[in-house]
Amino acid sequence: MRLSYVSFLASFLSLIPVPSPPLYLCSSPSLSRRPTTHFVRLPTQERQLLTAQTSLSETQTKLREKELAVERLERDRRYFCEREKEEREGREREQIEASESRRQLDAELRSLRTQLSHLRDEHADLRSSHSSLSLSSSQSTGHLKSLVSQLQTQVQLLTSELDEARQLGAAREATIARLQDELDAVEDAEHANRSSADLGDMEIVREELGRQAGYLRSLESANAKLSAEVNQLKGRHESIEVLREEKRGLEAKLSTMGELREKCVTLEAELNAARSERASWAASPSKSSSESMRALTELRLSNAQLLEESGSLKASLRSKEIELEDVKRELDENRAVMEGLESDVRSLEEEVGRERRRRRVVEGERGWVGALLGEYKAENERLVEDLEALEQSTKGTLTKGASSEELDRLQSQNDSLESELKTHLATIAGLEGQTKEMEKQIETLEQTLFELSGEIAGGRHVPPNVRVLGFGEQPDQKEMDVRRETVEKLRGENEALLRRIQLLEESGVRAGNGNQGMGGGGGGMVPRESWEQVKREKGELEDVVRQKEKRLKRLQEVFASKSAEFREAIASILGLKLAFYPNGQVRVTSMYDLTASFVFQPNSSSEGMKMQLIAQTECNLADLPNMMHYWIEAEQCPPGFIASVTLECYERWKSGQEQEAQG
Repeated sequence: MRLSYVSFLASFLSLIPVPSPPLYLCSSPSLSRRPTTHFVRLPTQERQLLTAQTSLSETQTKLREKELAVERLERDRRYFCEREKEEREGREREQIEASESRRQLDAELRSLRTQLSHLRDEHADLRSSHSSLSLSSSQSTGHLKSLVSQLQTQVQLLTSELDEARQLGAAREATIARLQDELDAVEDAEHANRSSADLGDMEIVREELGRQAGYLRSLESANAKLSAEVNQLKGRHESIEVLREEKRGLEAKLSTMGELREKCVTLEAELNAARSERASWAASPSKSSSESMRALTELRLSNAQLLEESGSLKASLRSKEIELEDVKRELDENRAVMEGLESDVRSLEEEVGRERRRRRVVEGERGWVGALLGEYKAENERLVEDLEALEQSTKGTLTKGASSEELDRLQSQNDSLESELKTHLATIAGLEGQTKEMEKQIETLEQTLFELSGEIAGGRHVPPNVRVLGFGEQPDQKEMDVRRETVEKLRGENEALLRRIQLLEESGVRAGNGNQGMGGGGGGMVPRESWEQVKREKGELEDVVRQKEKRLKRLQEVFASKSAEFREAIASILGLKLAFYPNGQVRVTSMYDLTASFVFQPNSSSEGMKMQLIAQTECNLADLPNMMHYWIEAEQCPPGFIASVTLECYERWKSGQEQEAQG
């Protein structure tokens, strides 16, 4: 700015004309050589100096004005540049918003198209069902109309025939009445004049009466037939009424189909309107966003109304169906549980009743056996007393010198009493044994009843004649099976090992020979079962290892592909390349300057940054030390440091691209 000002001043001074001396001073050389020449030229030079100073001041004022104008123009230029930049950014933002709104409108239009296709399918289904229903209803109505017309003609014919038959019956009844009157008159005349009556006339009258009676019977049969046909026609008329009711129901369904048709017409109109709006949007893409937003809101409102109309009933119906199914299922489950519990309670009550009855019976038997045992003890004591009395009496008789016959009798009586005493003692011993057995049985029954009460309280009791079903695969059952199988295998190995030890002890094999006999075939000290079990376990472990290696390989492949995807996503979104090392270090390289690379390492201390910068490459960033000092040392924020480096590298890369494009 200073150089431009100096150059402008020099050019301006060069353009100022230098005034020539006046003619009266330069006209003659003699005058110029006069002494007063100097005094004459001095005012002119002062005037020239004054004029130069005035012109210089004017020039300076003009220069200042021009500088002010230049500054004003520069300020206006900056203002207009900023306005242009803001306008360009606003235009870009509007373009982005317009593209986003266009994308949203396209997505909503696609969703509306899919909904329209679904509605078209539903409309086609409804139209086909409507056509089939209309065809079936038209056919049924035509058939019913023809049937009604036929039945009406038949009813008219039958009613006319019935009227004719009634008229004929009335005429016949009148004839019969007239003939009956005539017959009565003839009978009266006959009674009056029997002697003068003519038998031939009576025969004629009788024949006529018989013929009239036969005709009356035929009329009665015809009347019964016609009444049966009338009843049949009444039934047909009722069926016709039923068909009319069905026809009215079909007409009501057709009215609902008409409503659906109107709804389809409105949907088609909305579709045509949406298509016309789409065409207008395609024809005039420069419309304001307010119109598009207004149209979008209208479409959203219509879509929301359609979705509310179609989804409210479906949701309510589905919720009611789900609630009804849940209630039914809960009722069925509760009923099943109640029935099972009632059956369990009944079975338990029956079993407890049986146990109580059995216990009462056992207690009664125990009391009876105790009473019987007391009676036997009393009888035994009485017999002992009798024996003692008998011994004393025998001793007395012996002392008195009784006869041998009485002694024999007493001896036999004594023997019989001893045998009876032995039998009573044996019976008592048997009863005591039965009592002990019954006591043991009572104890076992009490223990069983106690265990049964515990099982019932724990819910593990299975009543008799009840089959408990379970799942085919249960974790508890599997665990029990595995335990049982393991125990059986260990038991088999132990038995085989004991047999092997017994054989070795019997054969006298020493430890050295036994060690030589151990080998790959399992024929030494190790039993074959243990060897096979070890080989089986080894095979299972090898299978597990192979499966784990396969899983690990698959996971490594997945992790590698995912890490590549993550690196690509980070490179495309953040503009950074990441490289992870096994020691936990991370190498970060900018996509816009591959020389700008930094290495971070996890910080072991709990304070400060979690990642610390440990290395960097020599890059051409002038402000890198200041950024490191501010972001790493002062703020301790590696993300801010990386973002600043990325922004600086991007600006340098962009300027380089622009220079290449201009060059």
